[in-house]
Formats: sequence, structure tokens, C-alpha cells
Amino acid sequence: QIVSICSPNSQQQQPRHRAIFRFKEALAATCILNTSPSSCSSSSAITTDPPPPCCPLDTVHKIAAFQRFCELSPIPQFAHFIPNQAILDATQGETSIRIIDFELGFGGQWASFIQELGRRGGKELKLTGVTIPAPWRNKGTSDPSGRLELGLARENLLEFAREAGLRLSVEAMPLEKAMEVMRRKAGNREVVAVNFGFFGMSRAMAYLQSSSFFATTVSNDHGNCIREEAVVSSFLSWIRQLEPRVVAVVEMEEESSPPLAWSRRHTFERKLESFACVFESLQEAFMASSSAAPPSSFDLESVYEIERLILGPRIEDTVYEAFFNHHRHHHYQQSSSSSSSSSSSSSNNSSSGSSSDSISSLPWRAVLLKAGFVPLPFSNAAESQASCLVKMNKH
Repeated sequence: QIVSICSPNSQQQQPRHRAIFRFKEALAATCILNTSPSSCSSSSAITTDPPPPCCPLDTVHKIAAFQRFCELSPIPQFAHFIPNQAILDATQGETSIRIIDFELGFGGQWASFIQELGRRGGKELKLTGVTIPAPWRNKGTSDPSGRLELGLARENLLEFAREAGLRLSVEAMPLEKAMEVMRRKAGNREVVAVNFGFFGMSRAMAYLQSSSFFATTVSNDHGNCIREEAVVSSFLSWIRQLEPRVVAVVEMEEESSPPLAWSRRHTFERKLESFACVFESLQEAFMASSSAAPPSSFDLESVYEIERLILGPRIEDTVYEAFFNHHRHHHYQQSSSSSSSSSSSSSNNSSSGSSSDSISSLPWRAVLLKAGFVPLPFSNAAESQASCLVKMNKH
């Protein structure tokens, strides 16, 4: 049915059909990516061929598409301005702040933050971007695109910092290294804020479940295996050790709970519906801007570029991640079942790991509450900002 809806000339289709086309492409790539899912083990990552060489012009086009996305859609506006305001509120009166960002990208979120921090008398901002390799890609593959993006982000933000009279340091490090470095700095009494953005939380969980960084095993009647609950708890315990003033998480509807809580079909349906709504809202925003006075400089090709360069890769990652997590969960069930059948039960009181409040069955908000985090109410400034964004983008 998906193939019949989508033709190669998918740009002529309705927004929902174009979203379906992107999912079809991601699903096809996932099928090619691993032709023997049953051969995957809990310690092996799904791998594919290295990506084609990246040239600077590709990154320039991607930056331009992202800027258009930020101007045209309310989604990145909410995802940037509201967390920024929450961080500013939580660090009110502090002159030196460290932000640990799990979705640094081009650094566009922090330009307005730097300006406001300088206006408030801030003196120093330390920005640590955490890079998370996808467990379904080759770990040894170089990432020239990521290095180029980081370089451009640093140059851009340094310019904003100079204008704001602020000392700024921008660094990026892999997740495992960041966890080691930040753990050593935990006693330095830095003022810390953590920003996960849209996908930082789920990417971190997927990667840590595929790595041996948390070598935590749980013994029960299902045998010994790395448990999702143990990995999530260990990771959030590390976040708490940093004593952050605030942790900002931006959730899309399809990410309202950990992927392992869903069936594969449920996962696909939720993600498809969520991204289809994004595609539709983007086209609605374009139509509204085209009929405005004076009309905007956007054309329909700009919308297609956003879908191809910004939303398309997000869809690919989210489909691969769901496939990867489903694999690992299936492998755990198989290995647990095999382990159980080959051993006799010695106690009727042993835990099965299937309690109704297991982490894999809870939404992210409940997971954070269970880990000891306390929800912060939005300030009046944040609510006013949100109201302004709604009015600006009301079509």
C-alpha cells in the first residue's frame, strides 16, 4: 500500500504522502541494512556501508534548509526558545554557566541565549556538545560533516558572544568521553544545565544499550543480560551526579514513551502520524507566508529542501532506532527464554522483571520522576513567550 501511494516524483504528492514516501525509503534502507535480523546479538551493532563523502556545499545547503525551517515552522521555535527561557530562569543571577547539549547541531538554539545572558550581566558560557554515534552505523566511520558543522557552529556562536561581551567555549565530545569527563568535574560546583532537545534522550538510550559502558547485569529467572531498566537508571543517575539546575527535554508525541514499550506496528504508526503532522504544518505555514503582505521569499522548493535535508534524516534515524531497539528486545526475550528453559527455578520469590511499573512501560516524564527529578513549572516569561509564538504562527 505504501509503494502504491508513493511515486518517485513524490514532491507532487500531498504532505502526508510525502511523509509516507520518506518512511518507505527509510524502511527499504533498513531492510537492506540487515538482511538477517535474527543474527543480531545484544553486543553487535547493525552496520551499513559508510556514507558517501561529504563536501562543504552539502553542509551549506543543510544549514540553509535548517534556517528556513526555523523561520517557517513553529516547531523549532518552541524547541529552542522555551527550553532557553527555562535555563535562564533556573540560572538567574549566575555569571558562569555550563550547558551540556545532546543536540548541538549548528548551534542555532544558543545565539539568542547568548545575547540574553550577556544582557543579564553573564560573563562566561561553556557549551559542551555531546555527540552520539548511531549504533546501527559503523563506529569507525569518520564524520567530516559533523566536524564541519561543529566548526561552523563554533565560529557563529563566538561572533554572537563577542557582540554580547561574553566569554564562550564550545567543545564536542562523544557520549562515553563526556560521561567520564563530566563525572570528574562533578565536584567543581559548576552551574550546570542539560539540554536533550528532541532526540537526545532516545539517542543516548539506544547507544548506551548497544555499548558496554554500563556493564550492568541483572540476575533473575530470565538469566543474566544487560537490562534496559539498568541502563536508563545508570544514565539518569549520572545526570543527577552533575547536579544540574535544570534538565530540558523536548518531546514529540511519538516519543512520549521509550520505544521498547511499543510493538513494531504501534511504533511505526505513531512515528508516521507524528511526522505527517509536521509535514502538513510546514506546508500550511508556507501557504500562509505566501499569502501574507508582503509575501515571503519562500517557495515550495524550500519546503521540499527542508523535508529532504532536515526531516528526512530524522525519519531515517527514528526508523533505524526503532528497528534496532526491537531487535535487542527480541534478542533478550530469546536469550532469557533459552536461559530459563535450561535452568530449574530455585525460588518462587525471584523477580521476573515484568512488573507493571518497569521503566520500559513508562513515558519519559514518568521515567524522569522515578529517577528523582522534579518537574519545574513554566515561569510567566516562558508562558508569555509561548503565547507570542502561538499568535505569530496562527494561520
